[in-house]
Amino acid sequence: MFTPAAQAAAARQQSVVVFDFANKSNYGGEAFGHAFTRQVRLAMEQSPTFDPVDYSAQPPRGASIERALAEKELTEQDLVSTPDPATALKITRVLGAECAVLGEVQEDGYEYNAEQKRVVVRVLAYLYSAASDTPINSVSVTGEAQGDLGQGALTERAMAKAAAELEARLANREVKSEGEQKAPRAKKLWPYVAGVAVVAIVAASLFGGKESKGPAAPAALSVTATRDGVRLAWAPIGGAEAYRIYRAAVSGVSAQGGGVMYQQVAEVAGGQVQYDDKPPAAPNVRYLYRVAAVSGGKEGTPVQAERALAPGEPSQVRDLQATVNQRTIQLSWAANPEDFVSLYRIYRSTQMSAGYTRIAEQSSSVRTYADSGLGGGVTYFYKVSAVGQSGVESDWQSMTAVARSTDLRPAAPTGVLATATEGQRRIVISWRASTEPDLKYYEVHRGSRMHRTGGSGVPMDIFSKFPRQAGGRSGSWTKYIGNIPPTTTSVQDDNVDFNTTYYYVVRAVSAHGESEFSEEVSATPNKAPSAVQNVRAQAGDGRVTITWGAPAEPDIAGYNVHRQVLNQPTTRTKLNDQPVTVLQYVDQTVVNDTTYQYFVTAIDTAQLEGPLSVPAEATPTAPPETPRNVSATAGSGRVTVMWDRNSEANLLEYRVYRSDSPTLPPMPQAVVPATASDPAAILYADTPAENGVTYYYQVTAVNKSGVESERSQKVSATPDVPPAAPENVQVVAGDKSATITWNPVTRLAPPDNREIIVTGRTLRSYRIYRTIAHTGVRTLVEDVPLTALAGQPKYEDRRAPTGVGLRYSVTATMLDANNGVLESDEGKPVDQTPVIVVRRLPAPTNLQGVPDDNKVVLSWNPVVDPTALGYVLYGAMQQGGPFKRLFAPIGTDGKPVIPAATTTFTVDQAVWNKLRNDTRFWFKVAAVDKLGVEGNLSTDVMVVPNPPPPTPLDLQVTNQGTGGPLDMAIQLTWKAPTPAPGSSPIVGYRVYRAVSANGPFQLITPQPVPASLTPSFSDQFTDGLVSLPEAAGQEFYYQVVSLVEFPTAGFAESRPTPAAGPVKLINIPPGKVQNLVAAGASG
Repeated sequence: MFTPAAQAAAARQQSVVVFDFANKSNYGGEAFGHAFTRQVRLAMEQSPTFDPVDYSAQPPRGASIERALAEKELTEQDLVSTPDPATALKITRVLGAECAVLGEVQEDGYEYNAEQKRVVVRVLAYLYSAASDTPINSVSVTGEAQGDLGQGALTERAMAKAAAELEARLANREVKSEGEQKAPRAKKLWPYVAGVAVVAIVAASLFGGKESKGPAAPAALSVTATRDGVRLAWAPIGGAEAYRIYRAAVSGVSAQGGGVMYQQVAEVAGGQVQYDDKPPAAPNVRYLYRVAAVSGGKEGTPVQAERALAPGEPSQVRDLQATVNQRTIQLSWAANPEDFVSLYRIYRSTQMSAGYTRIAEQSSSVRTYADSGLGGGVTYFYKVSAVGQSGVESDWQSMTAVARSTDLRPAAPTGVLATATEGQRRIVISWRASTEPDLKYYEVHRGSRMHRTGGSGVPMDIFSKFPRQAGGRSGSWTKYIGNIPPTTTSVQDDNVDFNTTYYYVVRAVSAHGESEFSEEVSATPNKAPSAVQNVRAQAGDGRVTITWGAPAEPDIAGYNVHRQVLNQPTTRTKLNDQPVTVLQYVDQTVVNDTTYQYFVTAIDTAQLEGPLSVPAEATPTAPPETPRNVSATAGSGRVTVMWDRNSEANLLEYRVYRSDSPTLPPMPQAVVPATASDPAAILYADTPAENGVTYYYQVTAVNKSGVESERSQKVSATPDVPPAAPENVQVVAGDKSATITWNPVTRLAPPDNREIIVTGRTLRSYRIYRTIAHTGVRTLVEDVPLTALAGQPKYEDRRAPTGVGLRYSVTATMLDANNGVLESDEGKPVDQTPVIVVRRLPAPTNLQGVPDDNKVVLSWNPVVDPTALGYVLYGAMQQGGPFKRLFAPIGTDGKPVIPAATTTFTVDQAVWNKLRNDTRFWFKVAAVDKLGVEGNLSTDVMVVPNPPPPTPLDLQVTNQGTGGPLDMAIQLTWKAPTPAPGSSPIVGYRVYRAVSANGPFQLITPQPVPASLTPSFSDQFTDGLVSLPEAAGQEFYYQVVSLVEFPTAGFAESRPTPAAGPVKLINIPPGKVQNLVAAGASG
């Protein structure tokens, strides 16, 4: 600070650089700013406080400036008449001065009233310290002059007054009257003279003197930026024939400074007072403008724009205001008049004239900014710029900053969190550590209201109608935990309940007072919901409907539905995008005939999800076929509904619907389970039913997925008096059938008992019913018309199941007056014992026997039946029997003696002790099923056991010959075997031939080869199935057996020799066989 005025004589003068004042008024342009600056410098020359230091932006500049340029301490761009504060202070230090004066003629800084003959000049000035880069004084002064003088003289006097007052106010002295002004010192007289000369020149140029040779300068030249150019406007000059527009490109915003090169860019007619220029846009380039009037071919004095502009450059932001709320400074400003402003930029510094940093950008629709989290007790300076759509920023450096100081009280704690851990009655409140140096402690406040999750008692306005100082969502705040040490940044609240939301704020307390409350936080101690119960899944055609019960928790916000393919957890997926808020979900993304498992989880208001429910299974399927051939038959007090069995393998049940009105849809009446053993026709007896009332029925089929078919066509029946029940019912079971007989029915049922014929009606049919005793399943076997009985009330059930107990009943039917069927009660058998129909397995075929020594080897073709278990043998000692079963089908080990896969068996004396050699025995075989029931016996085979003869030895075959007729044969030779001692002698041999080594072999020696001859045979194909011509090229195989003769058995064969061959017939003469193909010898 400067010394008081009373001590000014004793204080040394302060060196000062006075920079050109900017002219922001609409009067005089740059020249008026220069003129006022000269007045200020003149006042400084006469000041006892200041010692002005000369500065010129144009050469010659002085040694200090040139040295600073050479050492790059300054640049050419720095050297302007009106620099920004930072540059001005840098120049001041280069010049060795202590202070700098910068200022401006304010926007309303020039006022002339011609009637009152008064001029007012208003000026704002700052005095900066070069040592601290900070303003040490700022003043706003007004100079006023009034009298019977011209405008120029009044302006000069007003400027002088304003300059004198400005010098005194900057020096902190009281302003003296004009008579008390000190005369300038002799050594500084030349600046005064120069100043007077400049003022005179300015006055002449501004107001037009007698020496002017052209029109006066246009008044009030204004320049404003447009979206892509600059618009100039000026007051008209009387007599002007045209106006010339000049433009110069500069790098700053001031209209002052030398070395500016103007070029004429346009000339407009004298009646035009506006011009839109479209200069090229370039970074950091602005444009200065001058306008001069032209009359009589002479160009008058130009008027210069007060500032340079770039195309698309918004004007300076106006009405910047700032308010303080503890550690937050709230800024606001007026909207720029341009329609091309895209955003605003906010700059902040802790110095008035330097150190500004951009801290934020706002869209053009937002003209406020809250700068929060600031330090306490600090003065902050702010400026705001407007940015056009082309990116050009307004001149914010030269605008007047607004300054505000923040509160010394601590800032509200930040980073406050309230955290609840699932399943624990605990909330932890935490915050960031404060950087306040004098912090004493923290306080945690809890809301006086709690929000019970899932409840309905929370007022709707508590979320917005409590100011932060008083409360928030929770109502008013109550200090809950106090005196928390500065080093502690978290506390724990254990006094909480589940499913309740608690609200907290934190406050910091220092020696300077309490901070504001922090931002409000909340937490809800929560426990994940329990598992959802009673989950059900109902399948449909291409859809599954899932339902469940609501959990007991009050804070359930919704449910998630999960699906997986049966027992494939990797396929599990959540079906819903948003929580389901009802107790049902329909899944329409399924594939029919795929079994799915569904799980449901509950989600509470804290977004905690409970465990998976127990899965519910469903298999979507197409619906079953609608039951067909539905009929209804009435009786007395009952109706029997009948329909065809459905063929679906996954059928669950049938549903019967009934109504007693033809117009009302039938309602559910009964459920009839479906089983694998269902008969072809399904029966349902509807009892009791009222006689004389017509009932209407429909039937549906339901599969195991719960999918129901369409309803059948509606049928009806009217209960009435039916025929009497058939009597004397007899049932006889046979092989694969049961025969039922009964007495004919001729009367109505009791108590009517009238003869049917006298009622005018006739008996229609008899119905045969079959019931499986152990299951109770009742089946309509046949509805037998009277015409089919041929007067014999008898029926044979050839479709009866075998091996189970069966009960039969018979009913009689006739037509009622409406052609509806009336059916009698059941006529039941006299003997109520169930009958069993046995289905016997078929007899084995091709039974053969091979005799052996005191034994017989039997073989047969197998019985192919899945119920076959094994076989049993019967034997007899005379033709036609009696046949005796030789052994039980099942052995003592529980297994069949002859399994179903075995088709040979040897009967010896251990099996049948009657067996002996040379005795005729007859055998039969029967298959046995898995129930132990024997099937039909085969045809018998007679076998005489005897010791077999020995087999011939070394059988040889050859086709070699000389080509003669006798050589057209195959020669066989063998060796005679030697019989056992005491056995029957060999009497001959039989030869067998085949075309395959595996047979079958055919006897070709009807007359045996005598044993008395050489053991050989010549096959000339005279016997057997192959003739000589057919033998050409064919391969053959041979076997030979020996023969003995027994008294009873007659001839008996030995076992055959191994097959000999293959061999082909050769040496067939030409013409003997057509199409002969020769083949080489083999074998």
